[in-house]
Amino acid sequence: MKVFAVGRRDVMRHLSLIAALGPSVFLCVFIATGAYVRLHLGYWPMSSDSINTPLMKVLNTAVFSAVSWSIYAFPVWLVTSAWLLLQRRFRLVANRAALYAGVIALTIVVMRFDPTPFTEFFFD
Repeated sequence: MKVFAVGRRDVMRHLSLIAALGPSVFLCVFIATGAYVRLHLGYWPMSSDSINTPLMKVLNTAVFSAVSWSIYAFPVWLVTSAWLLLQRRFRLVANRAALYAGVIALTIVVMRFDPTPFTEFFFD
């Protein structure tokens, strides 16, 4: 009796989903960092402000990890999508592609139209 019996198709589906969720993790970490900075300082930071708290170091590490995950997950997503296309899972691949592209577009919109100086602070 196999308790954790997972076929190759299931592994590829799950890897494809994990890879497609990379940008959404970055967006969540970006929003969490913004909320923490705003609550910690009491005002929106300027480029010259510096925050050296243990939680900010954790958030910086999380940002680096999320960006790395988003960058390195893209080739994984391409390989799993190619595998799923060979399996004729067109709708699944289209859903993952829409998720990936939609979250990237949402992240760009959030950063581009940020009415506060937080995005400039974030990239400094």
